[in-house]
Amino acid sequence: MSESTNSPAANGGFAKAFLPGLIIGLVVGAVGGAFLAPIIAESSGPAAQIERSKAEAAKFPAQPAPVEQATEAVKENAEKAVEETKKAVEKGVEEVKKEGEKAAEAIKAPAPSKPDAPK
Repeated sequence: MSESTNSPAANGGFAKAFLPGLIIGLVVGAVGGAFLAPIIAESSGPAAQIERSKAEAAKFPAQPAPVEQATEAVKENAEKAVEETKKAVEKGVEEVKKEGEKAAEAIKAPAPSKPDAPK
């Protein structure tokens, strides 16, 4: 009968080729995991992205946000509108005073006499 696949000769090839490769792979993986993982984590990830963002932001001068600019523009326009309204109200008050004075003079002045109507 022929040799079976479970013979010692077949198992010897496995032990000579696969097990040394497995051991070397485990050692290299452990060393790589111990030293390469922290290095990779420092060069990427959220903390590194935040640091890069801070460095990029430092290149540009601080500018007010668009909302703050819009708020300032609205405040300036509102102040101008208030001043214009005050001027218009003062002008209206002066006109009303003049018209009131004219009306008071008209009331104080004697009424023109009417010619007698025919009897």
